[in-house]
Amino acid sequence: MADQTGKTVEEGKGVLHKIHKHSPNSRQVLGFVTLIASGATILVLGGLALGGVAITLILAIPVLVVASPVLIPAGIVLFTGTAIFLAVGGAIAATMSALSWVYNYFKGRHPPGSDKLDATGRSIADRASQMRDMAREYGGQMQSKVWDASARA
Repeated sequence: MADQTGKTVEEGKGVLHKIHKHSPNSRQVLGFVTLIASGATILVLGGLALGGVAITLILAIPVLVVASPVLIPAGIVLFTGTAIFLAVGGAIAATMSALSWVYNYFKGRHPPGSDKLDATGRSIADRASQMRDMAREYGGQMQSKVWDASARA
């Protein structure tokens, strides 16, 4: 049976079935609506906050201009004091941590990284021993050359 467009009724049902099959379910629709509502709410609240900041700046700029001879040096002093306090505190914490590590190392408690330190120490000692042996060998060669040169003279 064909309709006016020339398609059969069965073909039309197939297209509707495909559209229905790919349509979102109620959970997806509810999630999308919630997303739109929360996005709009955040957008409105962000606009209100931006407007509040703009109004506050408009009202506060004259006060800041009048009080700037006092506020700028006070801000510099506060910033410098805070920076010094944090720097000294960090240096003290790092020093205490290093001293604790050294104390634990010498007590034999094997703090993290002590195995690498021991391996590096052994490597340096082995290299120093090799250099000592090479120096003795080279020194012996030079001494024999000096004796040969003095014997010829």
